[in-house]
Amino acid sequence: MLNVHQDEIKRTVATHRVEFENRFGIGPCGAVAVVLRERGLGHVVYAEASGDPTNAAGWFGHYLIRSFGKLVALTNPFNRPLVYRDVQRLDSDELPELMTAGCDEVNFWRERLS
Repeated sequence: MLNVHQDEIKRTVATHRVEFENRFGIGPCGAVAVVLRERGLGHVVYAEASGDPTNAAGWFGHYLIRSFGKLVALTNPFNRPLVYRDVQRLDSDELPELMTAGCDEVNFWRERLS
């Protein structure tokens, strides 16, 4: 169950985030979500996210896991909760090509979250 592993996953992501971003030039949210979906820990969802919803320019695309109806943010790099809007569940064929199961980004997290 995802609830049991949340703190461990967050620590692992925090430990390797900079290495991942330097290597791939993107944040880890999509690749981590794909790995967690593969492990049966929830569904990948895409949403617009913001740490300050009053700032129209502060919204960005973010991948998360929905587990038992709850959004689980395991890759939030900010020291505050995010607000989400326009949440959409994605099937595996709807994920960007970058986040396919065999890509280097997913393999990076598959190894570290083992």
